[in-house]
Amino acid sequence: MTHVFDKEEQTLIPINPDWSAETLLRQKGMIRVVNLVELLPVTSREIRREHDKLAAEGRDPYRVMGVRKVLGAWYLRMSVFAPYYRAHLVPIFRSVNPTWDKNTLLEQDGVFLLSDIQHITPFSGHQLRYQARRLAKPRETMGVYKDPELNRYLVEMPAFRRWLFKLWAGDNPRPPDQNPSETETP
Repeated sequence: MTHVFDKEEQTLIPINPDWSAETLLRQKGMIRVVNLVELLPVTSREIRREHDKLAAEGRDPYRVMGVRKVLGAWYLRMSVFAPYYRAHLVPIFRSVNPTWDKNTLLEQDGVFLLSDIQHITPFSGHQLRYQARRLAKPRETMGVYKDPELNRYLVEMPAFRRWLFKLWAGDNPRPPDQNPSETETP
């Protein structure tokens, strides 16, 4: 008799909401994508995009990254997905701790989503995106840049911190296309 499922494929992993990302990635068995995205910083859209990219390259997404769609549901084989995730899908950005204030945020290193830090900074996301678009080298100058693969704005904290300190201290001259308002005095 031909076996359809191997041992790992016969085990559907029950999710424990208290698991860390590493605990989840060490599991052996199958998991539904909708359950996985509750514990890992990855979206089902990102997983489907990787699946489609591999298929377009002529590679088998199930063998390469352990993802397969069956009867409208997306499943992952964790022994294959975990190494693929670590190599290709781990976010390049850090998460913001909701208890951080402005100074605590500025003490951090790493890359953050602009949408995650904008509520902590004294500036709106719109203001920061606008300034970044006006600069020749926004990533180096102010630490805010648009990642073309993610299609999202990111903030590289060391450069952002330097830029913000300089700006807040008043050492950053006004761009030439901005005129002082009538209420400002020279």
